[in-house]
Amino acid sequence: MLRKFVNTLHGLMLRASLALLALAVMPIATSRADVITVPHVTLLANTPGQTVLITISGATAVAGEDFFAQIGDGGTFNKGTNTKPIFTNVDILTGTIFAASNTGATRDPNNPESAHPLIWVDGTTTNTSISPTVTDSGLLATLTIDTTGVTSGTFPLILSGVGSGLTTGGFTTDLIGANNAPISLTINNGSITIAAPEPVGLALFGIVLIVTRRRRRKLT
Repeated sequence: MLRKFVNTLHGLMLRASLALLALAVMPIATSRADVITVPHVTLLANTPGQTVLITISGATAVAGEDFFAQIGDGGTFNKGTNTKPIFTNVDILTGTIFAASNTGATRDPNNPESAHPLIWVDGTTTNTSISPTVTDSGLLATLTIDTTGVTSGTFPLILSGVGSGLTTGGFTTDLIGANNAPISLTINNGSITIAAPEPVGLALFGIVLIVTRRRRRKLT
Protein backbone atom coordinates (compact mmCIF):
# COMPACT_ATOMS: atom_id res chain seq x y z
CA MET A 1 0.00 0.00 0.00
CA LEU A 2 2.79 2.42 0.94
CA ARG A 3 4.63 1.70 -2.30
CA LYS A 4 1.44 2.23 -4.29
CA PHE A 5 0.82 5.54 -2.54
CA VAL A 6 4.39 6.71 -3.20
CA ASN A 7 4.12 5.79 -6.89
CA THR A 8 0.83 7.67 -7.17
CA LEU A 9 2.38 10.71 -5.48
CA HIS A 10 5.36 10.61 -7.83
CA GLY A 11 2.97 10.45 -10.79
CA LEU A 12 1.04 13.48 -9.58
CA MET A 13 4.26 15.44 -9.01
CA LEU A 14 5.48 14.55 -12.50
CA ARG A 15 2.22 15.69 -14.08
CA ALA A 16 2.36 18.93 -12.09
CA SER A 17 5.94 19.56 -13.22
CA LEU A 18 5.01 18.99 -16.84
CA ALA A 19 2.05 21.35 -16.51
CA LEU A 20 4.27 24.05 -15.03
CA LEU A 21 6.79 23.53 -17.83
CA ALA A 22 4.05 23.91 -20.42
CA LEU A 23 2.95 27.17 -18.82
CA ALA A 24 6.53 28.43 -18.79
CA VAL A 25 7.01 27.94 -22.52
CA MET A 26 3.49 29.01 -23.48
CA PRO A 27 3.42 32.43 -25.21
CA ILE A 28 1.87 35.02 -22.96
CA ALA A 29 -1.03 36.96 -24.46
CA THR A 30 -0.66 40.67 -23.92
CA SER A 31 -3.21 43.39 -24.53
CA ARG A 32 -1.82 46.19 -26.68
CA ALA A 33 -3.36 49.61 -26.48
CA ASP A 34 -3.63 51.69 -29.62
CA VAL A 35 -1.47 54.83 -29.44
CA ILE A 36 -2.34 58.50 -29.94
CA THR A 37 0.74 60.65 -30.51
CA VAL A 38 0.70 64.35 -29.69
CA PRO A 39 3.97 65.79 -31.04
CA HIS A 40 6.44 68.12 -29.40
CA VAL A 41 6.42 71.00 -31.88
CA THR A 42 8.13 74.34 -32.32
CA LEU A 43 5.87 77.13 -33.55
CA LEU A 44 6.72 80.66 -34.63
CA ALA A 45 6.04 83.52 -32.26
CA ASN A 46 3.29 86.05 -33.06
CA THR A 47 1.94 83.91 -35.92
CA PRO A 48 -1.65 82.74 -36.47
CA GLY A 49 -2.78 79.77 -38.54
CA GLN A 50 -0.09 77.24 -37.58
CA THR A 51 -1.11 73.60 -37.74
CA VAL A 52 -0.23 70.58 -35.62
CA LEU A 53 -1.14 67.03 -36.67
CA ILE A 54 -2.33 64.43 -34.16
CA THR A 55 -1.96 60.82 -35.28
CA ILE A 56 -3.12 57.43 -34.05
CA SER A 57 -1.65 53.98 -34.68
CA GLY A 58 -3.83 50.93 -34.23
CA ALA A 59 -5.94 48.35 -35.98
CA THR A 60 -9.21 48.54 -34.07
CA ALA A 61 -12.69 49.11 -35.50
CA VAL A 62 -13.99 52.45 -34.19
CA ALA A 63 -17.53 53.80 -34.17
CA GLY A 64 -17.12 57.13 -32.40
CA GLU A 65 -14.83 59.64 -30.73
CA ASP A 66 -14.85 62.10 -27.86
CA PHE A 67 -12.06 64.60 -28.49
CA PHE A 68 -10.51 66.83 -25.83
CA ALA A 69 -7.38 68.98 -26.24
CA GLN A 70 -5.70 71.62 -24.09
CA ILE A 71 -2.86 74.11 -24.41
CA GLY A 72 -0.92 75.09 -21.30
CA ASP A 73 -2.97 75.12 -18.11
CA GLY A 74 -6.23 75.63 -20.00
CA GLY A 75 -6.62 79.30 -19.10
CA THR A 76 -9.05 80.97 -16.74
CA PHE A 77 -11.90 78.66 -17.80
CA ASN A 78 -9.87 75.85 -16.21
CA LYS A 79 -8.76 77.99 -13.23
CA GLY A 80 -5.41 78.53 -14.91
CA THR A 81 -3.38 81.62 -15.74
CA ASN A 82 -2.36 81.11 -19.39
CA THR A 83 -4.10 83.26 -21.98
CA LYS A 84 -2.16 82.24 -25.12
CA PRO A 85 -1.43 80.40 -27.42
CA ILE A 86 -4.99 79.54 -28.42
CA PHE A 87 -6.88 77.15 -30.66
CA THR A 88 -8.58 78.80 -33.62
CA ASN A 89 -9.81 75.53 -35.07
CA VAL A 90 -9.61 71.78 -34.67
CA ASP A 91 -10.60 69.55 -37.59
CA ILE A 92 -11.41 65.97 -36.61
CA LEU A 93 -12.93 65.09 -40.01
CA THR A 94 -10.93 66.28 -43.04
CA GLY A 95 -8.35 63.67 -43.95
CA THR A 96 -8.79 61.85 -40.64
CA ILE A 97 -9.81 58.29 -39.83
CA PHE A 98 -13.44 59.56 -39.79
CA ALA A 99 -13.24 61.31 -43.18
CA ALA A 100 -15.12 58.58 -45.07
CA SER A 101 -17.82 57.97 -42.46
CA ASN A 102 -19.03 60.54 -39.95
CA THR A 103 -22.08 62.41 -38.73
CA GLY A 104 -20.34 65.78 -38.50
CA ALA A 105 -18.39 67.37 -35.67
CA THR A 106 -20.37 68.13 -32.51
CA ARG A 107 -18.04 70.83 -31.10
CA ASP A 108 -18.83 71.96 -27.55
CA PRO A 109 -22.62 71.87 -27.19
CA ASN A 110 -22.57 73.97 -24.01
CA ASN A 111 -20.04 76.76 -24.61
CA PRO A 112 -18.61 78.62 -27.61
CA GLU A 113 -14.89 78.09 -28.26
CA SER A 114 -14.32 81.74 -27.35
CA ALA A 115 -15.26 80.88 -23.75
CA HIS A 116 -12.30 78.47 -23.48
CA PRO A 117 -9.82 79.21 -26.28
CA LEU A 118 -7.11 77.02 -24.70
CA ILE A 119 -9.44 74.00 -24.50
CA TRP A 120 -11.14 72.27 -27.42
CA VAL A 121 -14.08 69.90 -27.09
CA ASP A 122 -15.38 67.91 -30.04
CA GLY A 123 -16.67 64.54 -31.15
CA THR A 124 -18.22 62.50 -33.91
CA THR A 125 -19.67 59.09 -34.72
CA THR A 126 -19.58 57.02 -37.86
CA ASN A 127 -22.41 57.22 -40.35
CA THR A 128 -23.86 53.71 -40.18
CA SER A 129 -25.46 54.06 -43.61
CA ILE A 130 -21.95 54.49 -45.08
CA SER A 131 -19.81 52.39 -42.76
CA PRO A 132 -20.53 51.44 -39.14
CA THR A 133 -16.83 51.51 -38.21
CA VAL A 134 -13.49 52.93 -39.31
CA THR A 135 -9.97 51.73 -38.48
CA ASP A 136 -8.04 53.80 -35.95
CA SER A 137 -4.85 54.23 -37.95
CA GLY A 138 -3.80 57.56 -39.44
CA LEU A 139 -4.64 61.20 -38.82
CA LEU A 140 -6.86 61.87 -35.81
CA ALA A 141 -7.05 65.67 -35.88
CA THR A 142 -5.50 68.84 -37.28
CA LEU A 143 -5.08 71.60 -34.71
CA THR A 144 -4.84 75.22 -35.85
CA ILE A 145 -3.04 77.39 -33.31
CA ASP A 146 -2.51 81.14 -32.99
CA THR A 147 0.61 82.34 -31.14
CA THR A 148 -0.11 86.05 -31.55
CA GLY A 149 1.15 87.86 -28.46
CA VAL A 150 3.48 85.02 -27.44
CA THR A 151 7.21 85.54 -27.92
CA SER A 152 8.70 82.62 -25.98
CA GLY A 153 7.96 79.71 -23.69
CA THR A 154 6.99 76.05 -23.74
CA PHE A 155 3.39 74.94 -23.15
CA PRO A 156 1.98 71.44 -22.64
CA LEU A 157 -0.22 70.18 -25.47
CA ILE A 158 -2.39 67.42 -24.03
CA LEU A 159 -5.27 65.13 -24.94
CA SER A 160 -5.56 63.52 -21.50
CA GLY A 161 -6.25 65.24 -18.20
CA VAL A 162 -7.94 68.10 -20.07
CA GLY A 163 -9.89 70.50 -17.86
CA SER A 164 -8.54 69.05 -14.62
CA GLY A 165 -9.46 72.31 -12.90
CA LEU A 166 -13.11 71.59 -13.68
CA THR A 167 -13.31 67.98 -12.55
CA THR A 168 -10.98 65.57 -10.78
CA GLY A 169 -8.67 63.93 -13.32
CA GLY A 170 -10.07 65.98 -16.18
CA PHE A 171 -11.33 64.65 -19.50
CA THR A 172 -9.47 62.35 -21.87
CA THR A 173 -9.85 61.80 -25.60
CA ASP A 174 -11.38 58.39 -26.16
CA LEU A 175 -12.64 56.16 -28.93
CA ILE A 176 -15.69 53.91 -28.84
CA GLY A 177 -15.92 50.50 -30.49
CA ALA A 178 -18.79 49.07 -32.48
CA ASN A 179 -20.28 47.59 -29.30
CA ASN A 180 -20.13 50.99 -27.54
CA ALA A 181 -17.28 49.76 -25.37
CA PRO A 182 -14.29 52.09 -24.83
CA ILE A 183 -11.15 51.23 -26.76
CA SER A 184 -7.92 50.89 -24.79
CA LEU A 185 -5.67 53.83 -25.69
CA THR A 186 -2.22 55.06 -24.80
CA ILE A 187 -1.93 58.84 -25.20
CA ASN A 188 1.53 60.34 -25.50
CA ASN A 189 1.04 64.05 -24.79
CA GLY A 190 3.24 66.68 -26.38
CA SER A 191 4.19 70.33 -26.10
CA ILE A 192 4.44 73.62 -27.96
CA THR A 193 7.66 75.60 -27.88
CA ILE A 194 7.56 79.16 -29.18
CA ALA A 195 10.53 80.23 -31.30
CA ALA A 196 11.11 83.88 -32.06
CA PRO A 197 11.25 84.49 -35.85
CA GLU A 198 14.55 85.64 -37.26
CA PRO A 199 14.70 89.44 -37.30
CA VAL A 200 13.95 90.79 -40.76
CA GLY A 201 17.03 93.00 -40.68
CA LEU A 202 19.38 90.07 -40.11
CA ALA A 203 17.68 87.95 -42.77
CA LEU A 204 17.90 90.80 -45.29
CA PHE A 205 21.55 91.37 -44.39
CA GLY A 206 22.28 87.68 -45.08
CA ILE A 207 20.66 87.88 -48.52
CA VAL A 208 22.59 91.04 -49.42
CA LEU A 209 25.84 89.40 -48.27
CA ILE A 210 25.25 86.34 -50.48
CA VAL A 211 24.43 88.48 -53.55
CA THR A 212 27.52 90.66 -52.97
CA ARG A 213 29.81 87.62 -52.78
CA ARG A 214 28.38 86.22 -56.02
CA ARG A 215 28.95 89.51 -57.81
CA ARG A 216 32.56 89.65 -56.60
CA ARG A 217 33.19 86.13 -57.90
CA LYS A 218 31.86 87.12 -61.35
CA LEU A 219 34.09 90.21 -61.44
CA THR A 220 37.17 88.18 -60.60
